[in-house]
Amino acid sequence: MVLIRRGIAIDPSTPAVPSEITVHTALSLLSIWVLINMLFVVVMTPADDSRRPEPGARD
Repeated sequence: MVLIRRGIAIDPSTPAVPSEITVHTALSLLSIWVLINMLFVVVMTPADDSRRPEPGARD
C-alpha cells in the first residue's frame, strides 16, 4: 500500500533510514562544530600566570 501525501509517494513498509550521504554530511558538520568549539576554548582560556617564572628569577 502506497500513501500519497502532498504529491509524494510514501511506502509504509520501507523503513525511514537516512542515506549514507546524509549521515556522512551530518557527521562532518558535527566534527567541524566540535573542532571549532575546541579551538574557541583553547584560544579564550586565560593563561595561568602562576606557573610561569618571574622575569629574571633564578631556580
